[in-house]
Amino acid sequence: MPDEIDAALRRLANLPLPGGLSGLEAGVMTRIDAEAAARLSQPSLGVGASIALVALVIGISTASAPAGADVAPLELSVFSADAALAPATLLATAR
Repeated sequence: MPDEIDAALRRLANLPLPGGLSGLEAGVMTRIDAEAAARLSQPSLGVGASIALVALVIGISTASAPAGADVAPLELSVFSADAALAPATLLATAR
């Protein structure tokens, strides 16, 4: 089986290239350059405007959300000596 595949590949390698393949690479590169130039010529504010709008909505909704008086503030301080979630505290209490 591998000998048949090798023979077929040798026959294929000896065939002349089709005429349409000679200018294929140049055509592709020309189209890529044209699309890049078209993309740069038109301003694309859609993504930036969408991100700004989402940030604005999150900011407004966070600022307007009522702070619950019944919720105690969570005391998380990295430099606190009595931090309840510090690794040393957790290791000392784990037995």
